[in-house]
Amino acid sequence: MLLEACGAKRKRKTQPPHSDASPIRPKTVNLEFASGVSQYAFSPDGRRVVGCGGRVLKNIIQHWDLETGRCGFGLEGHTYESTSVAWAPNEHFVLSGSVDQTVRVFDIDKRNCVHVLKGHTGAVKGVSWNSANRVLSCGDATVRLWDLETGTCLRVFEGHTAQVETVTSSVDGCSAASGASDATVRVWDVETGRCLQVLKGHTNGVVAVAWSADGRRLLSGSEDKTVRVWEVETGRCIFVLEGHTESVRTVAWSRNDGSALSGSGDRTVRLWDLETGRCLSILEGHAGEVLLVAWSKNKRQAISCDSSGGIRGWDLAQFIDDEPDQVLYTNAKVLLVGDSGAGKTGLAMQLALNQWKPTDSTVGTWATHWKLPVSASDGVEREIWLWDFGGQADQRLIHQLYMEDTALAVLVFDGQKENIFDTLAQWDRDLARATRKTFTKILVAGRVDAGGLRVSHSEIKNFLNDRRFDCFLETSAKTGTGCAELKDAIVSGIRWTEIPWRSSPRLFKRLKDEIVRLKEEGRVLVRLNELRDALRLRLSGEDVQFRDAELRAVLGLLAGPGVLWELTFGSWVLLQPERINAYGQAVIRTLRSDDDERGAIAEERVLGGNLNYESSMPRLEREEERFILLAMHQTFVERGLCLRVQSERGPLLMFPSYHRLERPDLAQHPPVLVSYRFSGFLDEIYATLVVRLHHAGPFIHKELWRYAADFKTFTGRTLGFKLSRHSEGVGELQLYFEPSISIEEKMGLREIVWVKNADFEPSRRPL
Repeated sequence: MLLEACGAKRKRKTQPPHSDASPIRPKTVNLEFASGVSQYAFSPDGRRVVGCGGRVLKNIIQHWDLETGRCGFGLEGHTYESTSVAWAPNEHFVLSGSVDQTVRVFDIDKRNCVHVLKGHTGAVKGVSWNSANRVLSCGDATVRLWDLETGTCLRVFEGHTAQVETVTSSVDGCSAASGASDATVRVWDVETGRCLQVLKGHTNGVVAVAWSADGRRLLSGSEDKTVRVWEVETGRCIFVLEGHTESVRTVAWSRNDGSALSGSGDRTVRLWDLETGRCLSILEGHAGEVLLVAWSKNKRQAISCDSSGGIRGWDLAQFIDDEPDQVLYTNAKVLLVGDSGAGKTGLAMQLALNQWKPTDSTVGTWATHWKLPVSASDGVEREIWLWDFGGQADQRLIHQLYMEDTALAVLVFDGQKENIFDTLAQWDRDLARATRKTFTKILVAGRVDAGGLRVSHSEIKNFLNDRRFDCFLETSAKTGTGCAELKDAIVSGIRWTEIPWRSSPRLFKRLKDEIVRLKEEGRVLVRLNELRDALRLRLSGEDVQFRDAELRAVLGLLAGPGVLWELTFGSWVLLQPERINAYGQAVIRTLRSDDDERGAIAEERVLGGNLNYESSMPRLEREEERFILLAMHQTFVERGLCLRVQSERGPLLMFPSYHRLERPDLAQHPPVLVSYRFSGFLDEIYATLVVRLHHAGPFIHKELWRYAADFKTFTGRTLGFKLSRHSEGVGELQLYFEPSISIEEKMGLREIVWVKNADFEPSRRPL
């Protein structure tokens, strides 16, 4: 058999990476007529393979003998290109999905179609057997469970917000896992259709998912070029496996769940040790993207298949001792927040750099790197990214762009001020709104060297208990008072076990470190080719070589947590994305100074940099500033922070949260027909609904007020909503319609509100 014949020889440790010398290749079997195949499936006995999506026979499922590579026959029935295939455990049937929105079940012995399953509203991207008579399929934004005896859809699993790319059943058939373009993995209870877990962490679409044999863990492969290992019960990511330089297309567990394989568009297969997260070997030689990896029946060999039709067999025992140079590390994001003048920047410098010097108030955001000693117990390198957020109220709209994945927050206030608890409560709400997950919080009084604490300890204790802060510390960055205690509280307060370890080639880690140094040296914006040349110069004394693909992979990994941004224009890399925050504050300051109070600013003014800047804000050179402003504009629009609307004077950027004109009470205004009471972040909910309705097909924006918005339907009828505040974080959303408006138009508005805010409770329904 192929698996027995294709034993690959291991690479010697003395062979330099990416050597120009011809590598020793394993024996290859080339499949006939396989060019352009988009997906494969090996039979359970490892002797046959089916594939779909070839350049010539796009809508025909092809069947090959792995011994010879010959295409024996094709399975016909789909009317458009086939996109997914899977074997039945008994090897007598094959599933396929297609762009024609159907799932077909083929009898492999009789070579005919025995079932056609209809119901999907988009291309079927993945299929999987759940049991002898039930199958799973995914497409559009759903997963479906089918009964083969009746050909009916038993259940539709809804929750993903984008195209579902892959679905697979657990070994016992009780659970299913799906990966989607929304960058999440969802775990489902097959019998009830309930979503058990939403696994978040990938920064791009998830295209491959695999269950461990015991059903306790999941592997996922993503277009972000990483593999993640998940603990299903808790939803925790255990490892992030780095090294591939293109999308990870396929993943597979070993029988004992101790190892895994991943195949990528970079034409390599990687073997991973899942006890340590280390890459044990890189299997090279494929001529196309690796689309499928699988273990042999005895689990000591592996087989992989690429887009050119090349099949390779690997004797994995030969690679175990040949371990690539790998580093384990993990990092945590720590936020320093609070009003201006509280001493946050001084504390950040003491924590990360062990130094203090007088500083101006932070404009925007400042991020600095704090490295910790390597853990002696597990050899994992730990590091902290400290984010110092400017305290001006105008900046808070922009802060939310940088607060995701927070591990710990330090809320700092000026110990010399009284009546600080309303402001502290607002900061606490802003943190909860932006991060949306549990994290440790520490309350800190800064600058106590100026005269001690003016608020009572009993009030502080009550605030800690009410807001669930871990501890309170009094500090002075200038004298060092309390700084050592704060360091210890931060390091011990971070829930390190909940942050996934990252397993990365030492080359990747070395490139990351140098890019971070460039950032800390003050480089703001650099073209990709300039960055490559700078890194090669800086690493020239270490005999470190890297390819553009490896550099791009590292940039993608740093872009995920927001350390840098790859701009979508001009091949620019923004090493200090926090600069966008500072320019964003200038936009908000300009809005506030507008006499019309309509929360709108000319797009041309924003892109031209004609803004109201703080005197302490250092502006960039004009050429760099031009690209920062363009990136900021793109971010505002894409993240829904503003509307882009046309006016007689040209395009305007409208920020609903900064519109200050109150809606007049007009006698002829439509009556309120339905309202929703809710608790949450009122400004964000209001702004989000305005943006959603503005972009919704059936509605035309008519007038914007403070916490109210009027729209028109295409028939000219008025409808809209108003937000009323009742208490801290509690509000009521009132929807109103003209009496003559159609029921379809009413339901259209209610549907948009309901989908976005499914936890709203209606307090009044239409008569």
